Amino acid sequence: MVQKKSTFHKKHSFDKGAAPLKTKDEAISTKDHVTRVSNRQRASFVRTFAFVILFCLTATIWFFVGEKVFSLALQNKWIQKSTLENAETAAALIPDTQVVAVIDNEPIYMRDIRAFAETAAPIDAPFAALYPQLLDAVINAKVVLAAAEKANIENREDVVQMMKRVRDQILSQAYVSDKLDDMITPEAVRARYDAELKAFVPEEEIHASHILVASEKEAQDIYRQLTAGADFATLANLKSLDRNSPDGDLGYFSKGMMIPEFADAVFVLKKGQLSKPIQTPFGWHVVLIQDKRMSTAPSYDEIKEQLRQMMLQDALIKLIEEERTKAQVNVLVPKI
Repeated sequence: MVQKKSTFHKKHSFDKGAAPLKTKDEAISTKDHVTRVSNRQRASFVRTFAFVILFCLTATIWFFVGEKVFSLALQNKWIQKSTLENAETAAALIPDTQVVAVIDNEPIYMRDIRAFAETAAPIDAPFAALYPQLLDAVINAKVVLAAAEKANIENREDVVQMMKRVRDQILSQAYVSDKLDDMITPEAVRARYDAELKAFVPEEEIHASHILVASEKEAQDIYRQLTAGADFATLANLKSLDRNSPDGDLGYFSKGMMIPEFADAVFVLKKGQLSKPIQTPFGWHVVLIQDKRMSTAPSYDEIKEQLRQMMLQDALIKLIEEERTKAQVNVLVPKI
């Protein structure tokens, strides 16, 4: 049985290998179309190739330019550093007696500049770099002083009194400094440390954190939150009135360092234990015990400056008392 082809198959069926027939105009149109497509593809390829070449050329140029600029920047930085170091070395070699300027036949010496630099506000810069400004400052001071001397105000009563006060202060400070330097020597400080170390008795210390609030109700609420798992440091930063203790941290302290109401309540707690609200004159505290330990003596290097300052204060009081006993002091108006 032969299957009958549909009209569609009849209309568009060709013998195997046969090509559709075209008119002359259709053939020419097809050829032009192919040519245009080929030209567009060729032009697109040329543009893409040119863009790639241009991009590579630009990148290469910028690479070499950037490398050159970076190299020059490093060289300039090295040169500047080397120049400053050389200038600082040269400045250090200039003697104090070198005259660096003259004002109305009065010389300014290098020692004047160095002395002014020591008394001026500290600036984080080499002396050689600051030298021009320091020199100008000294010249300005000398010029004003010369003008004051020409104005002949040195013997004016108020100026005399101010100069006397400054003189008295300088003399007193120099005398006290000499005396204290003789009394508070490094050997004396070391001897004081050894004596303190011998008398040292270890005592219990705790490391605690606290949250300070104004009322018992607030303290109870904070205690409930903490026992429910709230973070102590977060609550301390949010709620505590003690703004000087970040996270509520009080550090290590001995019992005698705290007021009795606080110390008696916290020193009975164990490490890791949270206190119930504690009332003190400052308010209500909730305290967490971070750690407990026995105190140890600080090393000499850790405490020598503190010891020296304490000894200076004691020595100053003693020196003043001794000088008062030598003088005839008669107080005429003790109170007003």
